[in-house]
Formats: sequence, C-alpha cells, structure tokens
Amino acid sequence: FWGQSDVLKQFSLTSGLLSASPVTTSITSSTGFGSTPSISSNGATAGIVWSAYQSASQSMVLFAFDATNVANKLYDSTQAANNRDGGGRWVKFAVPTVANGKVYVGTQTELDVYGLLP
Repeated sequence: FWGQSDVLKQFSLTSGLLSASPVTTSITSSTGFGSTPSISSNGATAGIVWSAYQSASQSMVLFAFDATNVANKLYDSTQAANNRDGGGRWVKFAVPTVANGKVYVGTQTELDVYGLLP
C-alpha cells in the first residue's frame, strides 16, 4: 500500500488476514498523491513491486522494489544519466502494466515503455 505523502508499506497475509502493521516499508516517500502498485514475477520467484508516482516537477517516476522486502529499491526512472529514463507528465491513478518483459505506464502526453536496453 502506498498512501498520499507516505512510504510504500508491505503487509503480510496469514490465513486470509492482513497484518495489523506493515512488516516492512520503503525509505522512498511520495511527494503528493499515493500510488497503485502492481506486481510481476517469474512464477513464484523474482517478485517485483512496480509503482509510478508524481515527482515534485509533475513528471512520472517509475519505481521497482523487491517484492519480498520493499525496503530494497531495485530501480527508479530518475537514476540514469541525462534523464534517459525520465517519464512524461504524471497521470493520477496510472498503474504500471507489465507484459512480455516490459513495463508500460501511461502519462498525459505519451506511453512510457521500460525494459532492458538492446
């Protein structure tokens, strides 16, 4: 769960019940609205939590966290040199969609597609 002006929180699910408090949290906090995360995996392994949120400059930032411990950030779209992975203008409720090894995020002006470079 990633609420407004908060950090990503990971809860455990046991016998159909969520834990009362998060089992771990990210150190990355949103600057405004929260985010709706999506999950990808390779079967029962290599889970990744993908989340897109609004940066202070109104652009979309894509994050990837380890699904077993969201305190471990794997990637964000601001870390590449020269803003190579920078997103378009953020759209509220944009949910990352994962298909065929790529992550797709709609913005106000473009469809951003993330994946391994050739």
